[in-house]
Amino acid sequence: MLKIDKVLLALGMGAFFFDDEEAIKRGAVQDGFIYPGKPLTPGYTAIRMPAEQVLVMFVLSDGQVAYGDCIQQQHSGRAGRDALRPSAEIMETIRTHYVPRLEGRELTSFRSLAAEIDAVRVNGERPHVGIPYGLTQALLDALAKSQRKTMAEVLAGEYHTEVADQPVPLAPQAADDWYLNSDKMILKRAPVMPNPLCRTRKQFEELPEFITWLKDRIARLAGADYQPTFFFDFYGSVGFFLDGDMSKIVGYLARLEETSRPYNLIVEDPIIVNTTKKDQLQAVQGMRAALQRAGLRMKLVADEWVTSFDDIKMYAEAGAMDIYGTHPMDLGGLNNFVEASIFCHEHGVETWLGGTCAGTERSSQMRCHIALATRASFMLPGPGMGVDEAISIAINEMQRTLALIQYRKAREPA
Repeated sequence: MLKIDKVLLALGMGAFFFDDEEAIKRGAVQDGFIYPGKPLTPGYTAIRMPAEQVLVMFVLSDGQVAYGDCIQQQHSGRAGRDALRPSAEIMETIRTHYVPRLEGRELTSFRSLAAEIDAVRVNGERPHVGIPYGLTQALLDALAKSQRKTMAEVLAGEYHTEVADQPVPLAPQAADDWYLNSDKMILKRAPVMPNPLCRTRKQFEELPEFITWLKDRIARLAGADYQPTFFFDFYGSVGFFLDGDMSKIVGYLARLEETSRPYNLIVEDPIIVNTTKKDQLQAVQGMRAALQRAGLRMKLVADEWVTSFDDIKMYAEAGAMDIYGTHPMDLGGLNNFVEASIFCHEHGVETWLGGTCAGTERSSQMRCHIALATRASFMLPGPGMGVDEAISIAINEMQRTLALIQYRKAREPA
């Protein structure tokens, strides 16, 4: 049985930046690409910072190398998420508290080893969630290399799921360049789109007009047989710019749904309550009930403040979401997201596998295997804010994986 001979760490770069969302939403003025001024969220040294990420490598006893990346979020430190940590601190935590546990370990099963990694505490506290996220990525890659399987197959085998037989639908993000990136998505026939950034009052006010333009653009560039679902992640901006007035919030969302027709609409986090998880749940429950009373058909995604398995259970059992939108790094080990996805499916809740533009190419490829193994409803391709590179990385990884699985199945004895 293969073992982990050595754990190596390196300092890497994410594909975008860390952004202080609170400072931007409260009016930080963009100057070129930067946002001058003081950050408001702990952990940030500037409102926009280059994203560093810690890279993990397991050197196996047969010389193969398994990879994983410890990812910190673009919008770290908000809505219950872990605050940014210096990369040097993360690397030291791994060397001190994880490496002695990992080096020399036999690669027995992903599920048991991932649970052990995820359970590590430092001075009684849970370390930054990006650490178990990156280490369990490398562990999954190591098990896949050991078993000569794809990572999706390892997950499906251990959690008794079935790997999807088609690529999971992609939901790329248009970022700040709404129009150019939407054209790219239409030409590449993205199933879920356009997912533009909507963080400023100007963007918030221009969105209905943009949707009208988007419908016309689809008709011009793609035709009637292309029927994407429209998806907008608001980061709480609807509630913020409408001062939490529920009647105005419902009215604004109703306008978006009417403008979007005939396309289906998904909205994520129209409101965020910056107090407690309980307050956020109550606010979302109230909004969902108001949307239903208004006869609106849009699906509601819950993401902010849903940062643990217990949160997911609470929202699902309370009927507070149609879709669980997760950044798997929020949950720590990959094992947690897989188990959360299974729970959601059992309770009639869809899953959309998010990520972060500040991630890496390795972490983005890894998410493709998670999406296939859990049959996510759709996923965010990555990394970065570009459309082309993200779609290419995600589609190619899933197609390679599915081709390998189909090849091996065809060779199995009848």
